[in-house]
Amino acid sequence: MLTMRPFDEDGAWGDKQKKEYILDRNGDKIYDKMKRSYKCRSIPTTDWNDQTKAEIWRGAWAEMCNQVLENGNHAGRIDNRSYERQGIDQIPTIHLGVAASQMEKRGIRTERGNINREIEVTNLALRQLRARIVKLQNWAKAETANTEPPTLADVIKDILYRQAQPGKSSRSQSIYNLKDASRMLLFLQENKIMDMAGLDKHFGDMIGRQQGIREKLKPIDRRLKSLTIIYGIAAITKATASKRRNMKSCTLNMKPSKKQQGSALNSRRRKPLTPLRTTAKPTALK
Repeated sequence: MLTMRPFDEDGAWGDKQKKEYILDRNGDKIYDKMKRSYKCRSIPTTDWNDQTKAEIWRGAWAEMCNQVLENGNHAGRIDNRSYERQGIDQIPTIHLGVAASQMEKRGIRTERGNINREIEVTNLALRQLRARIVKLQNWAKAETANTEPPTLADVIKDILYRQAQPGKSSRSQSIYNLKDASRMLLFLQENKIMDMAGLDKHFGDMIGRQQGIREKLKPIDRRLKSLTIIYGIAAITKATASKRRNMKSCTLNMKPSKKQQGSALNSRRRKPLTPLRTTAKPTALK
């Protein structure tokens, strides 16, 4: 949150906006009979509330935060741009909200939480698949000098057996190569990929499915926002009903029982009547 008020030269707060009268064709003020005043509009004194400024401020904030993280020797960095603008093929998670976040902290699974967990699993699978594809493309580029290029499966087997990782014995390296080769070949066989064209086509289909998942999540997000509002209304209604029940129970407890009413009535009946005293003097008969 930033202020929209400017500062004067002496450091005092300036006006956030100014009033401008609306004029007619002749340059005269237009009188509003309903409001009993001249028509006017508010003009901001600065352009700080413009949407284009938000991008500049977010970028400056990210730059300052990254400078502090660098000074503290932290590897993490922040970026004010979206995944799409950064060129990252990753599905963003949706906003949990206050109610769903509190329920998740108490161990209660919510619909939004389940969606975020599914997105995290999907992003993990996408990262693993992308790493495999990059590795396959690098290996394929290294073998493009061959006059008769073999199939993609042959290239993978040959490279895995010829490449060695430092610090590993020949036996462990061979076991690692065999396991990695089996995973690669199984992936190629399951997706029926025989050459680089098929690999590129499979990668394009993966990106298309990712875009489809994003489109499917949009109506779900709108529905979750409506459910959050309904959940808040239900909580308020429940609290109001509880207060009404408490007030009703207090009213019932204040009423006397039938036994108490009967004893009070008997006490009024048994009370003797006191004769009326008159102060007037008797008059003699004439």
